Amino acid sequence: MGGFAGSPWGLTNTPVTYDPPVSDPSELESESVGNETLARRNCYLQVEPARKLPQINKVPYLLPTGEVSVHIT
Repeated sequence: MGGFAGSPWGLTNTPVTYDPPVSDPSELESESVGNETLARRNCYLQVEPARKLPQINKVPYLLPTGEVSVHIT
């Protein structure tokens, strides 16, 4: 989300189409949610009303999950 130098457009380093439109990544406002501890990380969400990604439903994706992860503490 905005504030992350690695992904200024939220999901990517390159511009993506948002609805309502965004001309500069600084328009993507985010907020920290949750309390960060050694066992848990907080996350960042768009400030409401969140902008939509109207083209995302045209992209196939796969989210593999499993019981074992390097992120388990």
